[in-house]
Amino acid sequence: MTDRTRLLIFKVMDNVQTPEMLHLMQALYNFTACDEIFKWLLASGLKGYPLLSWFKNDFKHSAFELAKYTIGKINQEPKHKILYGFDWKGPA
Repeated sequence: MTDRTRLLIFKVMDNVQTPEMLHLMQALYNFTACDEIFKWLLASGLKGYPLLSWFKNDFKHSAFELAKYTIGKINQEPKHKILYGFDWKGPA
């Protein structure tokens, strides 16, 4: 993990250290575009408890669905599926 990625994660967490937040950060870190996902979340004002609420209510606790939506927004086109090895690198 780079220092830049670590800083982005801490900014997105916004001092929320619940198990749910730690799970989400670990899951998002496994995506090849994790830095872009974290930047998009920050630019959209989604961090800390508002992010967890969005994660819980809109994505039913699915990091894959949240990442799919976010990557689609970053690429300006809907993302219909996550591709192993391209979008998701798996646990380190």
